[in-house]
Amino acid sequence: RSILVKSLIVAGIIGAIMILLYFTFSAFIMGLVFGKEYLPVAHLLAPYGLYMSLLSMTYILALYKLSIDMSKFIYLIILSNILQVGGIYFIGSSIDRIIYFLIVLSLLLFLSILLWKENEKKNAK
Repeated sequence: RSILVKSLIVAGIIGAIMILLYFTFSAFIMGLVFGKEYLPVAHLLAPYGLYMSLLSMTYILALYKLSIDMSKFIYLIILSNILQVGGIYFIGSSIDRIIYFLIVLSLLLFLSILLWKENEKKNAK
């Protein structure tokens, strides 16, 4: 369990640093990596970084749970993936709204898997 906590803390710190860099230097990073034609979407780099950080922490948690023989939470991931596809399909025209939708969905998935652990533990007794 302490490995999980340490892993989530490390991923959270790295994610927070990257989000801060993306927020502070988004135009510079976007121009350097992708070129001037992508500067109009530079403001989305930090929110996308937040989404990716949440996603990485979710999958750290998921892999930990799989390593201790817990697997029922996989249905939450499948549901989340279906909602992602549906959300992207219906929101489709606005990349801003898609990214914010994915942030909310990833946060809900992370919290659901985190709480699912307690439910599985209670049911196992």
